[in-house]
Amino acid sequence: KLTFEEAEANVELAKDAVAKALSKLKDEKADVAGMTAMPSGKWRVAMRYQGEPRNFGTYNTRERAMLANHIARGEVEATRGQKLTSGEAEANVKLAKDAVARFFSKLKDSAERRAPLDTDMIGVTTTVSGKWAVAIKYQGENQSIGTHDTRERAMLANHVARGKLEATSGRKLTFEEAEANVELAKDAVAKALSKLKDEKADVAGMTAMPSGKWRVAMRYQGEPRNFGTYNTRERAMLANHIARGEVEATRGQKLTSGEAEANVKLAKDAVARFFSKLKDSAERRAPLDTDMIGVTTTVSGKWAVAIKYQGENQSIGTHDTRERAMLANHVARGKLEATSGRKLTFEEA
Repeated sequence: KLTFEEAEANVELAKDAVAKALSKLKDEKADVAGMTAMPSGKWRVAMRYQGEPRNFGTYNTRERAMLANHIARGEVEATRGQKLTSGEAEANVKLAKDAVARFFSKLKDSAERRAPLDTDMIGVTTTVSGKWAVAIKYQGENQSIGTHDTRERAMLANHVARGKLEATSGRKLTFEEAEANVELAKDAVAKALSKLKDEKADVAGMTAMPSGKWRVAMRYQGEPRNFGTYNTRERAMLANHIARGEVEATRGQKLTSGEAEANVKLAKDAVARFFSKLKDSAERRAPLDTDMIGVTTTVSGKWAVAIKYQGENQSIGTHDTRERAMLANHVARGKLEATSGRKLTFEEA
């Protein structure tokens, strides 16, 4: 049980640790123990541990080498001064290497330093329970759109709610008008998700095939249009919802053949983009990814980090790249972990 003052002090220490780690990333001249620039332009990470040199890989950039160095050293720090058997030392080194590998497995290729803005993931956050929370900034307030069991459902909820709120997002509304629009958006989300849950729901455009798969098609501008075949009913419903949303506004208009084809292509592209953000359908529940809990894409394309600590959301800053946000999250959580279960005063937190 920590006092508020203790909790606050611990958060400040965590932020200081983050600032220190990130300052070394920015300072090209910073001397970092264990990192060596190679003639090829790459960087090698190594350290001496339990009397032996230990290699932690070679990296294309100094930033990625520093990330690996920080994580590896953090894993073995507690046992550096202890006398271990050869087997124990090897086991600890393997744990450190595994931690580094896990961290980098969460990142895209280093050439893609700034992740493209992913509208359907803005405001979607992994929770500590392994679920997915959705929140949207609307009329100056964060509006919760619920917590969902799978990433697919969270992305659909986000997609539906943003679609409902988009037309009025730039207008100045009264509090009551904004609340009414948010409720309409939540109702639309609930309706979409209820169809996913109801196995017997009849959904126009979806056909169960003898193979067990589901085909999505619709009639648009006088012609049948095919939007693909999907392994599960849920994924077919997601595709159906997105495709119909894209062409809805022009269904009653008289278009040329070329205009109709262009609209269908836009709808197919929207479906493809949505599914490109999802993992294989067999992995229906994403594994808990500690370094991504509390990391959220912002509308500016940056990455915000926040941690729930002592009952309050603590901001750990906004960062230019996903790597830096994950490092900030990793460092801050490491600093706060030991006291996260104790009750602190406001000042301590």
